[in-house]
Amino acid sequence: MRNKHIKTRQSRIKKAVSFFVCLGILGLIAVSLQLAAPVSISGQKWKNAGYNPASGQVIGKNTVFSLLNTVKDPEINLTVQELGLIYDIAVKDNTVRLLMTLTTPSCPWSSKLLTDMRDALFTSQAVAGLEIEITFNPPWSVDRIDKTALARLQNESRQNGKSNSGGAFVPSLSDSTRPGGSTNPLSSRK
Repeated sequence: MRNKHIKTRQSRIKKAVSFFVCLGILGLIAVSLQLAAPVSISGQKWKNAGYNPASGQVIGKNTVFSLLNTVKDPEINLTVQELGLIYDIAVKDNTVRLLMTLTTPSCPWSSKLLTDMRDALFTSQAVAGLEIEITFNPPWSVDRIDKTALARLQNESRQNGKSNSGGAFVPSLSDSTRPGGSTNPLSSRK
């Protein structure tokens, strides 16, 4: 009788320990997810102190596209267009509105990238302001990288024996499932 009582008690202790171990693991997962959560950067708005409405200049999508084509991702060394980060450009009353994504929700370079984009656009006195909305629907994938830029990055990596992207992953062309070119909706507007 006593052995049965001891076995029952041991079984209850094992179950309790398993329960608390599972709770601990779930707690660690929750904490790690909170630490990896991105800082809210969507909905950024800036006014251009250099805007000159008296100049009569009107900013167009092609000009915005050209200005943004100078902004490179600091880690991969490709422009935001080559990476396919820009989903849409809208201009209203000389204020540029961008719908874009990042390569990952917890991108460590997101603030620098947005600041660089702002600085590039504000080199034009025709830009009154900038509004950026970040979405992860659809999420960014390697398929969005411009085919020519991807081939150039791979070629540089092979020639130099290292990546110009600071050791970042250089996807292969076979990783891309794009038939015949870029999935960037703005690529046809170049």
